[in-house]
Amino acid sequence: MTCYPDNTPILTSLFFSISLGTGAFSYPSFSETIETGPNPSPRFSIQAPSLQDLQETRAPSAPTMYEQSLSLSFSEQAAQVQEILSLNRSQLAEVLRISRPTLYAWIDGAAPNTQKCHRLLSLLRLISKAGVALPFHLHSRFVRHPLTEDGASLLDLAKQDALPEEALLQTIIRAKEMTTQYLAQTRQREKQFRELGYEDVSHDEQKANLSLTHSLMELDS
Repeated sequence: MTCYPDNTPILTSLFFSISLGTGAFSYPSFSETIETGPNPSPRFSIQAPSLQDLQETRAPSAPTMYEQSLSLSFSEQAAQVQEILSLNRSQLAEVLRISRPTLYAWIDGAAPNTQKCHRLLSLLRLISKAGVALPFHLHSRFVRHPLTEDGASLLDLAKQDALPEEALLQTIIRAKEMTTQYLAQTRQREKQFRELGYEDVSHDEQKANLSLTHSLMELDS
């Protein structure tokens, strides 16, 4: 317990906080005592914060995908949207409501239109809000086709002149759920095939089988 006649402990607490790099500042606790005698005067007993208190600060939360994308170039932002939504360049141009040549020019470094930049960022914000981030990407089946009997596809929603943000957000969330379920089922089937003794077919073998199938179809015609 230390007695200070002025605000020295407050400055000391601030100094300790800055020197420790915590960025946090808390007032020390005060308690008043009364002296007896011919000239009584109040004194304040001050409990300075402990070193542990100064070091215990809340860790900053990790930036979201959207927050990280703000520091990226247009080309990098466009690549994120294209990959997450499983789009080709033509579809990405349609989503941004620009021509393919314009998209290629902007990707190559030409200055993009401010309005289209805002549209791209709006898409990234909705994707991030839906909890989707690379390396995860939505299956193209759930992007290009309606997810309900009377609903619009995610791609059609993203192409609209004014983005229907709430409908688009809910559709991205649903597409994420369906993609996750599809991937889980695919892994389960692959596991069952391996247990039965089937080996995974390599990419080269898949191409060879496809080429053979096309050749046989041409012979039959």
